[in-house]
Amino acid sequence: MSTHDLQQNTDEIPEKPNEIPSIPESVEPIPDTQPEPNPENDPEPEPVNIPEPDPIYTPEIIPGEKPL
Repeated sequence: MSTHDLQQNTDEIPEKPNEIPSIPESVEPIPDTQPEPNPENDPEPEPVNIPEPDPIYTPEIIPGEKPL
């Protein structure tokens, strides 16, 4: 690619606007639609039964013997 080709490519890029879009001075807060938590109305959580994992099989390594 020559310098002339690069010059042509940069000529095709439009100029960026000098103005930055305005930002409103005050922003209204978003209304809170979530109800306040009430501990009196919350039911007790049910206990979760998590089974114990099966033990991992680890063969015993005896020095001097070939592993399986």
